[in-house]
Amino acid sequence: MRRICSAVAVVVGVILVIAPVTTRLFDRTSAAQRLTDRIRPAMTTASLDKLRQDFDTGRSAGTELINGALPALAPRLGQTPDQLNASIQANYPDVAEGFRQFPGIASKVDGVLTLFEKDQAEFHAADTTPTSWLPFTVGPWLMVLFGLALIGMGLLVLRSGRTWPVVAAGVAGLALAVGPLAVSFPHKTSQSAALVDDLRPLITRPTADAVKGWQATMEKMTAQLQGQMLPALAAQLNETPEQLTATLATGHPAVASGLPRLGAVFTDFADKTKRLDASVGDFAKTKEIPYRTLPWLFIPPGVALVLGSAAALAAGRRRSPVPEPAVTVAVPAEPSPAAVPAVATVPAGADGPAVRAVPNT
Repeated sequence: MRRICSAVAVVVGVILVIAPVTTRLFDRTSAAQRLTDRIRPAMTTASLDKLRQDFDTGRSAGTELINGALPALAPRLGQTPDQLNASIQANYPDVAEGFRQFPGIASKVDGVLTLFEKDQAEFHAADTTPTSWLPFTVGPWLMVLFGLALIGMGLLVLRSGRTWPVVAAGVAGLALAVGPLAVSFPHKTSQSAALVDDLRPLITRPTADAVKGWQATMEKMTAQLQGQMLPALAAQLNETPEQLTATLATGHPAVASGLPRLGAVFTDFADKTKRLDASVGDFAKTKEIPYRTLPWLFIPPGVALVLGSAAALAAGRRRSPVPEPAVTVAVPAEPSPAAVPAVATVPAGADGPAVRAVPNT
């Protein structure tokens, strides 16, 4: 049984040593650490709430401006809504292109925000793998060090007749089996895998390039709208830009509250766009981490090692000889020669025949 215990310890140790190498965990966990560090600020509740509020403000302002406020302004300019739209296309191409893409961009960005809001819990679970106080990059090194320790224990169990190496191997197996459960490792890796699956279509080079294009379109639209188009329309009406904004806001409260904030909204989105663009390479490595397999590298081998150690200890107890109780037997002492009476030897020819002294038995 000691041989079995030794073999299990060595095999488990070898698995823990080679698994980080064969699965490229050193490189991939480094990428995962960079990825989570980069997107962590955007995944807090406060940040997501602000992002949602900014997006809803910008979407409402843009929708009301395009579909309500500007068509209502056309008669004051002596134009029909179609004529005003044609004038915008001719004189303000960035605004026209932004208006054209606005509904589709708003819909896609809304989907991304909804996904982030849905996956917030999964992100925080993944961010605390293996624990909240250890980075991802520690995991592969712990596996290698623990594996080397198990290999040493296994060899010691085989070569030493003592009990403590077997007990140590059992304790190590218990740590492998119970430790991941104690820190909710299976749950965290399952959440991480679900998060990665959700992000696969989002954090890609084509998607990141598309988002950069949307951002650039919206920034150009906002700059030309506020810097050129609205001042020009105000001049045609003999008004200041502030007066025109107040006119546009009449009956359209979303325009009144959102139009002045469009620049800040798209500046905030620009930060998120940069984070997404920088995350493509790291996510390509992170998504290759075998999250759902990782717990099986610890728990079943740990259980096997505990069972092997227990069997070896039980077998050792059966082979140990049981000493028989000592029995005391009283043996009569031999009489000393001095205490044995003797008969004197009488020479022949004397008063009688010669006699040899013999012990008195």
